[in-house]
Amino acid sequence: MQPDGPQPPPAAAPPAEPADATPPEPLGQTAEELAALAADPRAGMRRLAASHPATPVAALARLAEDGLAGVRREVASHPATPVAALARLAEDGNLWVRRDAAANPATPRAALDRLYRAGSAPGLAGPAPPDPTLDPAELAALAAGGEWARRLAARHPATPPAALARLAADPIPAIRAAAAAHPSTPPEARARLLATDAEAIRPEAIAAVLDRAAADAAEGVAQVPLAVALALAADPACPPAALAGLAEHGASVVRAAVAANPAYRGAHRDLLRRAGSSDDLATFVPPDPDLPAADLARLARGGGWARLLAARHPATDPADLGRLAADADPLVRREALTRPGCPLQERFQLEDIAWALGRKDATR
Repeated sequence: MQPDGPQPPPAAAPPAEPADATPPEPLGQTAEELAALAADPRAGMRRLAASHPATPVAALARLAEDGLAGVRREVASHPATPVAALARLAEDGNLWVRRDAAANPATPRAALDRLYRAGSAPGLAGPAPPDPTLDPAELAALAAGGEWARRLAARHPATPPAALARLAADPIPAIRAAAAAHPSTPPEARARLLATDAEAIRPEAIAAVLDRAAADAAEGVAQVPLAVALALAADPACPPAALAGLAEHGASVVRAAVAANPAYRGAHRDLLRRAGSSDDLATFVPPDPDLPAADLARLARGGGWARLLAARHPATDPADLGRLAADADPLVRREALTRPGCPLQERFQLEDIAWALGRKDATR
């Protein structure tokens, strides 16, 4: 029985392909072409080579040292990347490169375990309490490794003095600052650092910080040289307002110095704990869902760590989430944009948000 109404015409059969037709060869099909792409000055071409399944191992090893994090991410996810290159990528200074390397089954387990014991959170996503029994020889090796490995070595309580002396001259300012604050750093290395780094600890510089902190603790400490912030954070005579601002600092090494300061106690520390900060101010713990809205609003306008905690908290007001989604700090933006209730999600698809933040693992 035929259904009622007019019927669509039958679909036309596709034209027959000529017998001698051959599909075009895709770009970068041969090893020589892929090696040339890997050396191309255009980032898009190098990224194509880094993601291609047939890229030669030697080219992948070179791309693991590429100056663009997007290229290194592709190499960190590639199943054929050499294990030595994967071990280096697990120590990368870029969070997403490390995460991709940690998720690659070919990354050496021993290299990951050493980073975790040195004080890296699961997935190499940030700092965590270290294993104090880690062998000093392994810490010395980390101190000579990638940026993330050096950061961990500069913070670890068992890092040898000779390694700390090298870290005090590191090209990364945050690593130099962490080495300067380490109690085992040789005095002469610390003296050289403070004599040459950022105006160091002149009394007038500290006075200027304290004057700003008296008006607004978070704003008063946000832009000062890291060496000055570290000196204040470790000083038991530092005023409470300045310590509160330093406890919200975007640099974990500054927050760690505040957490170890015997003068930092009381209501502000309790507020950060309830908002989802670990006791050492280094990483996240489950927050108190009943934190008052007024406290969350205050954190949403505070320092980098306070804003990150507010962006992650389930009870943060949507209006504050909207402001945090446009924050200058990309980590704050990421947390706010992917939170349910964020007003800016009405403008973007989640896949677009993930692309803008450089994430490869988010879905619609």
